[in-house]
Amino acid sequence: MALPSTAPATSSMASAPVDSAAVLPRPRDSAPPPRPDLVDSLIALEAGLDGADARTVVALDALIDIARLRSACLDKVEAIRVERQRLMSEEILAHQRSRVLLGQARHEMALQEMWTAEIREVYARAAFENVDLSMAVEEKASGTGEELAGAEEVSREEMLNRQLFYLTHSMQKSERRLQSLLDTLRSLPNLSSTQTAHRQLHDIAILWTNQLVALSFKRQQMTQDLENVRRTRAAMEDKRDLIILDLVLDWNAMRSFGRA
Repeated sequence: MALPSTAPATSSMASAPVDSAAVLPRPRDSAPPPRPDLVDSLIALEAGLDGADARTVVALDALIDIARLRSACLDKVEAIRVERQRLMSEEILAHQRSRVLLGQARHEMALQEMWTAEIREVYARAAFENVDLSMAVEEKASGTGEELAGAEEVSREEMLNRQLFYLTHSMQKSERRLQSLLDTLRSLPNLSSTQTAHRQLHDIAILWTNQLVALSFKRQQMTQDLENVRRTRAAMEDKRDLIILDLVLDWNAMRSFGRA
């Protein structure tokens, strides 16, 4: 009777070969890296955002300078307006003053005409009465005409001389007042001088107004440029957010692939 064999099992009893690659985890180094095009795009967008920020700062500085210049121009225009009002007020006051002075001058001229007529009448009386009027014309009278007429010791010749002295003295005083009135009238602002001042102010006002218009146009351009930069920056921020989202998804996929 044959004894049972104790030899190991032959190849017919061996198990099938196992793929180690399917069993062992994949190394992390073999995981797919983030897409380089996304990284490059992100870097380019960040640089573009920095450039947009720089352009925004430049535009804001320009707007601040424009606002400062506009404020200076507006101050000049306001000063011109105040000066015009001052000139107009001076013209009105000068016109009113000239009317008063002309009225006073006409009054003095009327007085001089009256005194001239009275002086002629005195000379006519003296000629008719054969009275010499050269003896006391320069002597100052001590009373009025009524007092002189009532004084019995005063002669007819002396009375006419003193009357002529009063009239002549009054005429001289009136002439001095009239000359003073005319000098004051000449010193008042006239139409020619005020028109020249108004023309000068008008030319200066046009200059500053043109500068205001130019600054307003430049401000409008800078505001439009700033709005364009803002829109461009907003679009770049949206693209950057999408790229960052894609990079996060790739990174999560890489981590998940590495843990598999």
